[in-house]
This record gives sequence, structure tokens and C-alpha cells, in this order.
Amino acid sequence: MSGVSNKREERSRSTSGGSFSLKGEKARIALKTSPKVASIVETMSESLRQIRLFVAAYEEGSFTAAAHRENATQSGVSQHIHKLEARFGAALFSRDTGAIHPTPAGDLYYRYCIEILRVHEASRNEMKRFGSGLSGEIVVGLMPTMTRSVLGSALATFIKQNPNAQVRIAEGFSALLTERVRAGEYAFAVVPAFQGAPGLNPRPFHSTPEVLVSRRTSSRAHMTPVRLKDVGPLNLLLPSPPNTRRRTLDTYLASNGVRVRQVLEIDSMFGALDLIANSDWVSIFPGIMMASDIDRDLFTINVIVEPQLILDLALIEPMRQPMGPLAQTFLKLLEDETARIGARLATSPATVPADAGAIGETRAESRAARGGGSWARPERARAVKPSVAAGAVRHAKSVTEAPA
Repeated sequence: MSGVSNKREERSRSTSGGSFSLKGEKARIALKTSPKVASIVETMSESLRQIRLFVAAYEEGSFTAAAHRENATQSGVSQHIHKLEARFGAALFSRDTGAIHPTPAGDLYYRYCIEILRVHEASRNEMKRFGSGLSGEIVVGLMPTMTRSVLGSALATFIKQNPNAQVRIAEGFSALLTERVRAGEYAFAVVPAFQGAPGLNPRPFHSTPEVLVSRRTSSRAHMTPVRLKDVGPLNLLLPSPPNTRRRTLDTYLASNGVRVRQVLEIDSMFGALDLIANSDWVSIFPGIMMASDIDRDLFTINVIVEPQLILDLALIEPMRQPMGPLAQTFLKLLEDETARIGARLATSPATVPADAGAIGETRAESRAARGGGSWARPERARAVKPSVAAGAVRHAKSVTEAPA
């Protein structure tokens, strides 16, 4: 009897106050039903909600925009901010008509909030590693530069390796992708490099040379370097001014004496390529975007040199939300495929050979001499000039403009 009594007493002690001595499912039930634990969980949830609303208001510069982003009401966001200010005894924002601006206290609190959200998400991600492999869904934002040549191989490999995971690709230009990443809708995006913006964690992704693209029957020899000042006047397709690359392209053309007969603005990649293939219009595209056409007989591609024009790409992710295992795995595949394609482009000469003359003038003898080289397919060999060091000095970079 004493043994039974002791067991009952031990059980009584172990179940009081939500004890951790119960094992398995009984322990989980005890934790869920404990008023004390439930209160802590509710408090933590409310605190994280307030933090997220504050971070949204800070990054958006508007209670209304923060409410839209966090699926809340404008008055609800305002009330949460007032509660925080009352708790701290300090104003976090100064209120002007139609806008809010963080105070020094708000700036400091924002930095702490970002750390809290990142640690919280990191702990959740680490716990997921104890599951049965990668699963779930992510949304990734990519420019046409990435979707045309890089995406296919990387995505096929990812699907094969992770059949239980889903990746949704959202294609768009940098301004839209940047906003969606900052709102937390995308796990990450690849955009032209810029100086950064609140709520974003940017880092270098890849650098690629810009290339001149013209129709297959162009007089220029495929995959030879070209000085744009030696060609023209050009009928040139350019992206519209809101596009991040436009300002850099305009500056390059003006500062290097490039002759342009006519400019047509077009923001459709497929539309631009179709026009180029069927007319004398030309355009300037990032090299990795045209990589899949190197061995096809569809376009003439010439790397722009003297000076080179380089597009620097950046990876951006939400500052408050560290990248999860699923996104990290897919990103690694994108990086590997981009590096593989970039290695092919790096073998192109970075300068015009001294005996080449005015590159871009009629080069019928060069086309007739196609007979092999690193860019050639067996059935359609193309002549290639000797390569120079891939690390040649780069004079112009597409890095200065922030997303609109």
C-alpha cells in the first residue's frame, strides 16, 4: 500500500503546475492546459505582433501602409504604437500630416526589433531541420535576366532533389521585386545592385558583362568584343526610365560617344528579342541573360568593351526574416548555375585586339572563317579571338541607381 501511495503522491506532484516530468503526449497536454503557460504564450504572441506592426510602420513610413502589409487596420496599428510608447515612456514616431518619421528612440527600438524577429525565425527554422527532409513552399522574385538562362536548370535540379517542396517564381523588374521582399512576401529576390533601403538585407550576388545583341545576319562576328563608338548609328531598344538599368545605359552611351539614330523604349524581354531577330534594331542585355543563345544561330552577341559595361546583381531578403533552409537550398543552386554561366562569358576578350580595326564594321571574312573555338558547336563552328585574363579592369558598372 505504501508503494501505491508513494506513486500517487509522485504523480500528484508531477502534474501540478504543468510539470515537465510527464512524458510524451501527456506532457504536451499538460503544457497546453496549464493557465500559466497559456498566459506566457499569449503574452509572447501579442509582443511579437506589436513588434511586427512597429517594424512595418517604421519601414513603410505610414500606419496605413503598415496596416495593409500586416493585414491589420490603420487604427489598430496606431493603437499598438501608442501602447508601446506608453510602455516605454518615449515617442517612437513624430507625426506629420500624412506621414510619420522615427525618432532617435524609434531608430534604436527598430534595431532591437529586427534582431528579435530574426532570432525568432531562426529558432523556428532550426526546429524544422528535425523533420523528415525539406518541405513547404517559398516564393522567389527574379528578373528576366535570371529567368531566361539561369532558372531552368536550377529549378529542375531543386524539384528532383526536393519533391515535397514547392517554389513559386515571380518574374518582375527591380522596383516591384524590392517592394515585395520588404513586405515579406518573397523569401528573396535578385535585382540590380543599389545602395539599399530600410527593411532589406542586401549582399552581392553576381557580376555579368553587358552585351550588344543584334540579328543573326549582322555584319559583326558572333562573340567578338565590340566598341560601341565604332558601330552605328544604332537603332537601339532600351528599357523605359523607371527600369534600374536605364540611367546607367544612358550615361554610358553619352560619355563614350556612341552614335544612336533612334531609341525605342520597350520593357518586354520577349518582345524586344522578337523585334531584334526580325529587323535591324539592336539592344544591350546582361550577358547571363543571353547565355543560352551562345551556341544557337539566332542572334549575334558581342561583349561590350573599352570600356566594359558591367551589371552588378544583388541578393535581397527581408532584414527581419532570415532565410530558411528551403530558400537557402534553392539559392545555392541559383548561385552555382549563375557561376557556371558566368565562367563561359569570362573567356570572352575584355579588349579589342590591336589589329582588329574598327570593330563592328563589315566582317564577312570573319564569318566565313568560322571553324572552331570554345564557343562553337560541332555543326555550327564559330571563330573566337584569344582570351585575355578574366579579371580585366572594369570601367563602367550598373550599380548606382536605387529601385524606383
